[in-house]
Amino acid sequence: MIHWFGRNFEDPANETPYETREGGYQYIWGGPYDAAEELFAEFGDIVLEDRIRQAVDKVESDGITNWAPSRNHPNHPNQQYAREELVDEYPDDKPEERPLQQVLKMLESGATPIFGGEEERAQRREILSRLDVLEAELKALKPAHGGIGHNRPPEDEETSPIVGEVQEAVAEIGAEMVKATPDALAVAQATSRLQTAIGWLQKKADTAVDAFAKSLGNAAGISVAGLATYVTSQFLPGVAKAASDVVSATIAWLQTVTGPF
Repeated sequence: MIHWFGRNFEDPANETPYETREGGYQYIWGGPYDAAEELFAEFGDIVLEDRIRQAVDKVESDGITNWAPSRNHPNHPNQQYAREELVDEYPDDKPEERPLQQVLKMLESGATPIFGGEEERAQRREILSRLDVLEAELKALKPAHGGIGHNRPPEDEETSPIVGEVQEAVAEIGAEMVKATPDALAVAQATSRLQTAIGWLQKKADTAVDAFAKSLGNAAGISVAGLATYVTSQFLPGVAKAASDVVSATIAWLQTVTGPF
């Protein structure tokens, strides 16, 4: 969460125009942004409130409470120009609603799922099998023993909350799959949270490798936290892949029990 915020927002002193006569910083690209509002908007559906508030405290620890968009933020001119170029190149492309979103809408509007039949039972078995694989990947990422005296440093603090959300989604989906009448809406919601977490894990793996590579040339050396982030990142692709397999199988099951669109 902290990495995501730092990538998308920055101290207005970096680029934001300052006009004394106009009352200070002129947020011409949007803002000022509030850390709590932005973090809750981005992670509120998948991370516990207490963890988000801890991230807010760390983000604001330097005393900055009003933030400007960084060059990676959608409102920054760099990103706006990129979108305009994409629209010019593909003017007729329109985003399509994803299957999981369609299923969620159907279930939230009162659609009654139908259970039973060999196909539906086979899909449940496949989901449970893929959940076993994902749980094994999670154990590799977060072993029972860590830190001093063991082969790996402790899991980095940015990854831990998201991994926790993945574990909760896995537990919820698994519990429903063994019921005679699963709560399809609960499964769809847990799958949605899992799908969101996958994107974060994939980005984390990529950025951690880049950051570690840069630190190799740093005269200050590699910190324990930096090493933990890098080592953890090496396990993230396996977790993300296994989680994606669970999502695919679960969506297929949801489509079966809710019928054709």
